[in-house]
Amino acid sequence: MVSPWRRLARGLLAALGVALLGALALPLAWALTQGPDAEPRPLPPALQRPVAPAPGPVFERLQGLEDGDAAAQGERLARSPLGCGRGEDCAPRWQRETAAIADALAQAGELGARCEAMAALQREGQPYVEWLPPRLDPATPLPRFAAPRHCQHWWIGQALVAAAAGDDADARAQLQASRDWAVSSLAGARSLIGHVIAYAQLQQHLQAVAATALLQPGWAGVLEPLVQPWPEGLLRPDRWMPVEAAMARGAVDAADAACHADETEALQPLPMDGVARWLCRHRLGWQPEATRQRLDAQWQARAERAAAGPEAWLRASQAQPAAPEAQAGAWSALAWRNTLGEWLVALVADDRLFDGYVARAADAELHRRLLAATLALRRDGVPPAGREAAWAAAGLPPDLLARTRWEPEGRALAWRSWSDGLGAPGAAAVVPTRIALDAGP
Repeated sequence: MVSPWRRLARGLLAALGVALLGALALPLAWALTQGPDAEPRPLPPALQRPVAPAPGPVFERLQGLEDGDAAAQGERLARSPLGCGRGEDCAPRWQRETAAIADALAQAGELGARCEAMAALQREGQPYVEWLPPRLDPATPLPRFAAPRHCQHWWIGQALVAAAAGDDADARAQLQASRDWAVSSLAGARSLIGHVIAYAQLQQHLQAVAATALLQPGWAGVLEPLVQPWPEGLLRPDRWMPVEAAMARGAVDAADAACHADETEALQPLPMDGVARWLCRHRLGWQPEATRQRLDAQWQARAERAAAGPEAWLRASQAQPAAPEAQAGAWSALAWRNTLGEWLVALVADDRLFDGYVARAADAELHRRLLAATLALRRDGVPPAGREAAWAAAGLPPDLLARTRWEPEGRALAWRSWSDGLGAPGAAAVVPTRIALDAGP
């Protein structure tokens, strides 16, 4: 007769055997069901990016402006009141500190001359175009972007000094140069960071116009042409998406190369240990072409969505559930056959990751519209006490009115930006949220 203890021991051994077989069966089934990689496909038209064989003259000169005396002068301008930070209410500060701005400009002559020379090249038909190499990956060195901002500081400073002196013709000419420079920076931008820098330049231009109106309230009418609509299509987010899609494909190339690398440190962007590297080399759970196509499909869908403009993108995001589910479960059929690749795809699966950057473009247009409307109030001589009523009666779109609130005594208009409350990368403190219509005490 078998004792109860012996029966229990046999049962435990049997259970362990079943568990061991199960533990071996799953990885064995996974390995045996791995199939061939996808066949290559042409790149979708929406993701084709312009590729220049060599940098243009304005781009090269801007990169050169990052070194030497001109670079030092640009840094000094950035430390002056002209370097008013992101999200700050710069216009009242600039209106108060024109003497300090004049002193900073007096020490930036070489920078100014070189900026003026680049603007002349652009007027002669040689536009600024951000140059990037044909092949991109996360390790590709990007251009340096301080110089465009330094040049705009130059024109903004000249405009403010001229306005303080009452020279309306010179002030308007310098502000027009500021607008042209900001628009050309956006038109020539290719990467996401290039666009973000250009959006900031648009905002700085608008703040300079607002500061000029504080210095010379009677100029509101002649300043209106400087806040006309931006050129058609420049704020569309799909302009930077081809380069970001190329970066994603480059990340796959880098990960595939990492499969065959000897140094663990080289295994980026996929953090693989020795086992994962062995699996990757033998194409077990790793299909690089299928991964590229999955990422391309993501970016193509984003580009199609972004073609409607930044505001439409953000409204669609606001209509989504607060915590959208991931696009595929961890053990979906795709992840079963391309486990490492689907992990990489899932890193950027949520479109909300890009809301903060799209909001910067939407805010540049919202700020422009609000500044144009406040200039019209001043042009018409509406006194502070009557501005709130005139604003409500001006026939402005309801969505715009809903974002605004007048401060006491009607001296400034507060507004809620698209960036407010997003909680997304790049969303915080990127735009001013106040337009002062009268100089402070």
